[in-house]
Amino acid sequence: AVAAVLELGEMRPTREVGGDFYDFFMLDPDHLAIAIGDICGKGIAASLFMAVVVTVLRTAAHEEKDVAATIARANNVLSRDNASSMFATAFYAVLNLRTGVMEYCNCGHNAPFLVFPSGETRSFPATGLPLALYADRTPAVARFTLSYSDIFVLFTDGVTEAMNASQEELGEAAFVEALAGSRLLPVAEIVSRIFSAVDSFAQGAEQTDDITCLAIRRRPAI
Repeated sequence: AVAAVLELGEMRPTREVGGDFYDFFMLDPDHLAIAIGDICGKGIAASLFMAVVVTVLRTAAHEEKDVAATIARANNVLSRDNASSMFATAFYAVLNLRTGVMEYCNCGHNAPFLVFPSGETRSFPATGLPLALYADRTPAVARFTLSYSDIFVLFTDGVTEAMNASQEELGEAAFVEALAGSRLLPVAEIVSRIFSAVDSFAQGAEQTDDITCLAIRRRPAI
């Protein structure tokens, strides 16, 4: 039997429309594609470009053979027809549900965190440039194994750069502390805890950027 995956994502735009995105979909019975990203800019223009990025990524993922080819194709398409000179940071990965092996490209995006049962964390920094900046620049592909006991958390910079009334940022250290403190909770509660930590820190200050978070946990098939 194939292992199941529990995932939960939430996005809170700064305006009626946002430039952040997350997506996950099955490529076949054994492989789950996962993506999160942040468009340069805000408002309608960013939202429109975000829709294009999501569509191009999905199409490339279903038609190419691996992570590297998917990102290379998506980047070339987005770079070729980019009169507005917009770009997107993105983390794209394919998780093998049987083995737990996750292959990924981090295209200039915030480094996601793998949270272990002990509370220790591991981050996955950029392996290449954002999408739509330059054609024929494919990020390096890396891989790791997601064990049943681990949580994989992806986010956009609206989380760590959330500000309070004193113009102070939440910061990565406080974010990691929130992750470690909620690591044994169900994935839905982990995402809720992260948003609660942001709200508690902001203390009512106006949100200045889209905030997006996605948590993933593998579990054995029943």
